[in-house]
Amino acid sequence: QVVRQGSSQATNSPALPASPARHAVRNKAKKKVLRRLAGSLSRLPVRLRPDFQGSGEAMFDRKTIEKLGGWEGYRVERVTWPEGDSRTVTIYLKPSSRAMYCAHCGSRCRQVHETTVRRVRDLPLLAFRVALVVPRRRVWCTQCGGPRLEKLSWLGRYQRGTDRLAEAVSQLLVSSNIVAVARFFQLGWHTVKALDKARLRQAVREPDWSQ
Repeated sequence: QVVRQGSSQATNSPALPASPARHAVRNKAKKKVLRRLAGSLSRLPVRLRPDFQGSGEAMFDRKTIEKLGGWEGYRVERVTWPEGDSRTVTIYLKPSSRAMYCAHCGSRCRQVHETTVRRVRDLPLLAFRVALVVPRRRVWCTQCGGPRLEKLSWLGRYQRGTDRLAEAVSQLLVSSNIVAVARFFQLGWHTVKALDKARLRQAVREPDWSQ
């Protein structure tokens, strides 16, 4: 019931039925927007994993992760995406470089003495924690006369995290404490302390106490 201003009479205004032509125009516009959105998504460097047992999220493929990671001398063998409440992506790496160098003296080595698998942490990928499974090679160094760890540009000899994770930890420790940084990266406080010490050894030269 609608009451007009300045009049005491009330009139009934029945709702007008929607025009079929108007519905057709709206549906056509919606379909056009969806086609544009689908075209934009298809050009992104991600793909929808139908085998992912979760909410059907768009996951990066192996080649994209390999380029983002930049793990020199290694390639991505496979990726395990989290299930349930887990938020950790496990990336399995495999050595791809035939050129090997001693981490102690820097000499080129030709023989692999043994290989041990290590699990190390890297910087987060979007909302996921990243764990790397790295086959760590010990090479036979003729210059040193024995087995030595292979030199890697992105991972220290006995580190539990990559160099860039250690760099991020060190930057946050300038304005925060070990407990807060460990909680932020979801690391153990002893791991944060070890990463910080390793960076300090590289940045600060030990003084010559004999003088």
